[in-house]
Amino acid sequence: MLELYLIRHPETLGGVDMIKGHNDIGLKRGWKTSVDALAAELAKQGPFDAFFSSDLQRTRLPADRIVNYLALQQSQPLALQPLQELRERNLGIFQGRKYGEVDTGGKSLVDYVFEVEGIPGGESKSKVIERARRFAEGHLQKYTNGEGKVGLVGHGWWINYLINVLLGDHSRPYNRMQNLEMVHLSVGGLK
Repeated sequence: MLELYLIRHPETLGGVDMIKGHNDIGLKRGWKTSVDALAAELAKQGPFDAFFSSDLQRTRLPADRIVNYLALQQSQPLALQPLQELRERNLGIFQGRKYGEVDTGGKSLVDYVFEVEGIPGGESKSKVIERARRFAEGHLQKYTNGEGKVGLVGHGWWINYLINVLLGDHSRPYNRMQNLEMVHLSVGGLK
């Protein structure tokens, strides 16, 4: 069974109400202290087999810091695998704007983006789900048959799409993960 630790990145520059998408935006000051505390907690879970992040700095930098800490605590080698495939959904014309500047037809922006199929100039929901499925099949499947332990620092919407793929349930509502929040899943196989 795969033990999967999904972590949303720390708070970014631009604030919590700025739509980032594929914009490669930095992290707010002080993020290292919180990440170090999380790394110490993760080290208590035992050795990790793999650790992933997107290639955007808001996930890659904290993931690299966690992996460096874990690698010193365990006997088996561990390296970060940053992948473009794990990027947040491309939010097209919404990127760089504040939540309140986007017309969502009365829905919260978070729910709107998670549910709507197309975003002008952006990536379809189906394409993001397919990216999550490819990642699960190409990178996680090999750990589901044994006692694998995998960590991932990712983006809020993308993590939710991945959870839906892993559980085989795309009707699940958006889970509003906080910055640097972690979700632990035990996965026996891909749906």
